[in-house]
Amino acid sequence: MLRSRSFCLLLVLVLLAASAAAQDELRLDPKDPSYHPPVATVIFDLNFPGASPSHYTVAVNADGKAAYQSNGGEDNAATGQSTGDPNIVAFTMTEAARARIFALTQKLNYFSGSYEYTRGRVANTGSKTLVFADSSRHNSTTYNYSQVPAIQELTRFFQSVSATLEYGRRLQYDLRFDKLDLPKQLDKMTAEAQDKQLAELQAVVPVLQKISADSSVMRIARVNADRLLAMAGAPLAAR
Repeated sequence: MLRSRSFCLLLVLVLLAASAAAQDELRLDPKDPSYHPPVATVIFDLNFPGASPSHYTVAVNADGKAAYQSNGGEDNAATGQSTGDPNIVAFTMTEAARARIFALTQKLNYFSGSYEYTRGRVANTGSKTLVFADSSRHNSTTYNYSQVPAIQELTRFFQSVSATLEYGRRLQYDLRFDKLDLPKQLDKMTAEAQDKQLAELQAVVPVLQKISADSSVMRIARVNADRLLAMAGAPLAAR
């Protein structure tokens, strides 16, 4: 009987832990107005047919937990399906970035207005949606282009996060299947990082450390991996 009670208690604890984890899990669905997370969350979603990736979503909550998901490629015109493999990453956002995102969100009245530019025609740069959700609110705003500086800053930041994590995906692939492509990818990545076009480099530190430590990778690629690790404030890999 004691063993049975102990098992039941353990089962209840496991179920409670699973329920808590499910509540804390970041969701990447900006179109669900019923989403009311216990921790305030900001979501950015981009849908841009013809781009690569043509669809991605970034979410971050007030604790700094962040998640990214993309379709990994362009849309196939015939099937409507992505030509690439999904890219899904969970990471912790830097405190400076998290604080800035939520400060801008507050400045924008938690996205409870319209920020689309309507005074003339502009080039299509994709449908973008910003969402703020907490236990009692779920606000969203969708735009192609906005002249509002705070919207522009958030857009640039989240696009830079996507650029970083898509580099991470390509580096993972090249490390396994095409090491000769690593020097080109890391050269481009380093130049863009130095030009402030990438954000949240710490999210791709694990693959950079693997490249740095791999003696079968060309030296120039390992040097650039070390440069990026330094920019991310991460330790170099042990060799």
